[in-house]
Amino acid sequence: MVTETTEAPATLEDRIDVLAEFLGYDKEDRENLAEGCHGEIEDGSQSYLVLTDEEADDAVKDLILDSVWAFNACFLMDHFGLPVDAEEMIRFFQEKKCEGANDTLRAMIRDEDLFVAEAVSADGRGHFLSGYDGNEAEVRFNGRYFYIYRTN
Repeated sequence: MVTETTEAPATLEDRIDVLAEFLGYDKEDRENLAEGCHGEIEDGSQSYLVLTDEEADDAVKDLILDSVWAFNACFLMDHFGLPVDAEEMIRFFQEKKCEGANDTLRAMIRDEDLFVAEAVSADGRGHFLSGYDGNEAEVRFNGRYFYIYRTN
């Protein structure tokens, strides 16, 4: 992860310029890029997130903590501090309550920052932020780093 040197937030125009450059678009193709309804940039049927490093870290943290219920029970056990034989109980809870188990399971995490860091370390931010292919592309644009995730 790269430390940001620019304090001003990235504008939509910055993000569109970054994506256009990444996709190799000329001025005419760039005109087809527009903001979608969830902060994504859309190009016809394709959608992309274009985020700064800090924004990507915040987004991945939110996504991970909203999907604790879907994590491997063994991974969860490493962060819960429960007895070894509790893994079967966690799996049962996940299967029966699905998303409804998230708040309860999240409350059992001893250190959310460590949990998120280890999840990202194991799979990368792209795994969580890019629903299309799990990839993260890093682009330097006007002295700033941006991270691009295709979402569909």
